Amino acid sequence: PGIRRISENHEQTQRLLKRHSEYFNSHPFMSSFILGSVLRLEENAINNSGNAHKDIEIIKTRLAGVLGSLGDRLFWKFLKPLASIVALIMIFTLREFYPWNMFVSLVYFLFIFNVLHLFYRLFGILQGYRSGTGVIHNKSIQCIERLNFRITCFALGFLGLLSVLELREAYAGDFLGIIIFIAASSTAFLLNYKKSLPGLGIIASLAVSFIIYSLFHLTGN
Repeated sequence: PGIRRISENHEQTQRLLKRHSEYFNSHPFMSSFILGSVLRLEENAINNSGNAHKDIEIIKTRLAGVLGSLGDRLFWKFLKPLASIVALIMIFTLREFYPWNMFVSLVYFLFIFNVLHLFYRLFGILQGYRSGTGVIHNKSIQCIERLNFRITCFALGFLGLLSVLELREAYAGDFLGIIIFIAASSTAFLLNYKKSLPGLGIIASLAVSFIIYSLFHLTGN
């Protein structure tokens, strides 16, 4: 739609569409930064009777891999597990309202995931269009790495809440599980902070705490 809007005639539209149909691989949500920048460069080239092909190729080459990596970590390794954890919490906390708790958890999952991914689709196009070739140095892209870490900590907190709720119900008055959970959580947090344990390793570490606690409790009985 953007190319059709800036083109002066049908032939120009077809030429631009054909050129941008070439192979391009990046994250589908984060590529919006490149789309906005390309649209701005093409518009400037049309207005100035120039050719933006070289600048566009530079932007695609430099940002495709970077945005692909950031998008994979943000959406697949962090946001999806976070949304899944929230959905699990809703299932357990609203279990007396079965089967409606399943529907509510699904709504929460879709809401959390889609709000952020739709935001980045729109925000990326706007930032790319405003920045033009400057999108390579855009601070919004540089902030995504910090956002990844914050979402990881947020997901860890939600998983901790779920763990405490389940342990309290299953073993009322027994605080051993909480102690093990805190130890495993601290270890996972530090490893993630030092980047020794990427992404879903946090969840794996906490799962181990459950196994250790369960085995210890069964042995004690």
